[in-house]
Amino acid sequence: MNKKLNKQQKPPGWGNDSVSKYLQIVHGNNHATFNNYKGYYKRLSEINDIYEKAYELKTTLDDTWSRIFFMKARSSFLSGVQLGGAGLMAECFMVLRGAIESALYGLYVFSHKELYEVWLRRHQDKASFDKVKSIFTVRNVFDCLEKKSTKLKVAVKKIYDMSIDYGAHPNEKSVTSIINMHKDDEQLRIDWSYITNDENVIKLCLVSTARGGIACLKIFELVEPKIKLSLLDLDIDKAAKGL
Repeated sequence: MNKKLNKQQKPPGWGNDSVSKYLQIVHGNNHATFNNYKGYYKRLSEINDIYEKAYELKTTLDDTWSRIFFMKARSSFLSGVQLGGAGLMAECFMVLRGAIESALYGLYVFSHKELYEVWLRRHQDKASFDKVKSIFTVRNVFDCLEKKSTKLKVAVKKIYDMSIDYGAHPNEKSVTSIINMHKDDEQLRIDWSYITNDENVIKLCLVSTARGGIACLKIFELVEPKIKLSLLDLDIDKAAKGL
């Protein structure tokens, strides 16, 4: 049985090895970001509070799986907050992409209820695996969103493509945004850090995560009409203001 520790207590040996030392830096950076960017954290908290309210809405058997995808989107959103606040830019955008894809999957299976079973049987055999891969494509889920709302599809695709550029794929911006190059007559030196304290990069992560969180909520509105009948749509619009 794991021994419980209070919130302020560190386990023996914590910070004495390379991994826990790294995690300690990540934790400390989140404290610093919380202190230095309170306005950003306030907005992110408002977005997370909307997720909490949405959970309280009664569900039906029809939208159970969509709710599960929605929960996955929220989990990725919160991970984005943590990673972005720590200064882990590429990793932040990796989970941001995951959040959007989870929300899109939720809308897709809600719109095509016959696909619940297809998705569930992915690992049943090779034929099932291939079927899922051919049906659950990025193009198909975005096409589904476009049929519901062209305007929202354009906005979500913009955030999604940005996540690809800045970390979800190892593209140029995911690397050059967090390195410094120094060249003299004899050599080229590249300073690379997994964790950055660059103010512009951290702000980019926090704003992008907020946009991603809002995008997932707007997608969920299409799945869960009760949100539109509540005050949550007003909360969403308020939280999205200026993003």
